[in-house]
Amino acid sequence: MNSFHIKKFSGFIEEFDEKKLRESLILTGVGQKMASEVIQELMPKIKPGMSSTRVHNLAFSSLQKKSKIHAANYRIKRSILDLGPSGYPFEILCSELFKAKGFATEVGVVVKGKHVSHEVDVIATRPDMTIMAECKFHNSKSHKNDIKTALYIHARSLDIKNNPDSRDFDKFAICTNTHFSGDAVTYANGVGMMLLSLNKDPEYSMIGNIIRYKVYPITCLRTIKKKVASILLERKIVVIKQLEENIDMLEELDYDEHDRFLVLKEIQKLRQQ
Repeated sequence: MNSFHIKKFSGFIEEFDEKKLRESLILTGVGQKMASEVIQELMPKIKPGMSSTRVHNLAFSSLQKKSKIHAANYRIKRSILDLGPSGYPFEILCSELFKAKGFATEVGVVVKGKHVSHEVDVIATRPDMTIMAECKFHNSKSHKNDIKTALYIHARSLDIKNNPDSRDFDKFAICTNTHFSGDAVTYANGVGMMLLSLNKDPEYSMIGNIIRYKVYPITCLRTIKKKVASILLERKIVVIKQLEENIDMLEELDYDEHDRFLVLKEIQKLRQQ
């Protein structure tokens, strides 16, 4: 097939890359065989000038017919974006990710530095390690966290570390729903900061960690309406585990017993995969 171009979410035009599409499918956990089947179905439908969002939606629809779990995995990036516009639900999502790794967590803690006080988005504590994390949520998936972000957050961590009377920590982390620039990654690695993001890193991939630890945001559930999701987010119900534990909350939001059963069924399918 001859090469052609598609329009990115950012507005940039780039050549369509079948390899990138395959990689995004493999990230959901599908095997090479299913990825090939999806691509074979999609290729006749992808036209020159088509938006990357439209390509994503076509891939999602194809996956939905084959595996609802892999379809949910494919939509995680969009589901995290749907947690906005406020960044607070993303902080809770990051907190729940740390909890799934065995940490006790606190959200929105003011910590005294040597010179000024800092609000730390998440403090995660485990017998072997304490992590302080800054959560950078962006309402545009095209936003990239550059070197300036890494520099100023590292400066904050040093101010806290240099206060002998402040809470101690072993690692400082930056969690984001978008990407880091190459310079930001190089700098963070050099000074020992953890980065959890959409960058391709098997250990610190935001999407990979959500799938591995099954900490799915409620916005990935097809059985939850957008309006209901907004109300739940306001009530600090951000991930599917929290919703499962508070399923009766849906009753006052006009979900009858059968509706609640369908929500639970979808949650349990995602958590038991």
